[in-house]
Amino acid sequence: MMINFVAEKVQTPKGKVEMQWKKLIEPTVWAIWWLIVGGAGLWVIVGSIGFFVKEGWLPNDTSGWVQAIGSIGAILVAIWISGGERRHKAIIEKAASRDALARAIDASEHAKTTAQNCVGLFSSNSVQRGEMPRHLAAVEHAANRVKEISAGPGMDSELLGTRLATPLLM
Repeated sequence: MMINFVAEKVQTPKGKVEMQWKKLIEPTVWAIWWLIVGGAGLWVIVGSIGFFVKEGWLPNDTSGWVQAIGSIGAILVAIWISGGERRHKAIIEKAASRDALARAIDASEHAKTTAQNCVGLFSSNSVQRGEMPRHLAAVEHAANRVKEISAGPGMDSELLGTRLATPLLM
């Protein structure tokens, strides 16, 4: 489970941007709790081992074993944290790709509708010659919008070709 440690910026109905601190407060409380409880527990363990070695109840090389086990634990925690960051990054990239694809599909459907409307107007011969450039500019604008979005971040060209071809052909 990956916890989002960043406070979100949310726009209010009046247009003011405010920070949402609820998502930041809970992880902070848990982090402080773990520091207090974990720190106390660690001191109990370390102090007990030091005391037991000093009294001769444990062999002298026990502190070396504790250090080795602690080092292995630190390495495992570092691997776990980096894996969590990688999973979190993959989730963010997938959401960005999904959003970009949705924008591209909307743009392609707009381009399709614009083109169909212009074809209908031009085939009915109801458009005056002076209005033709305006309609052609609308088609060109819609096509440019599709190109800009398809070249934007989060867009996979292979997926884009298969997804966008469907609305344009219908």
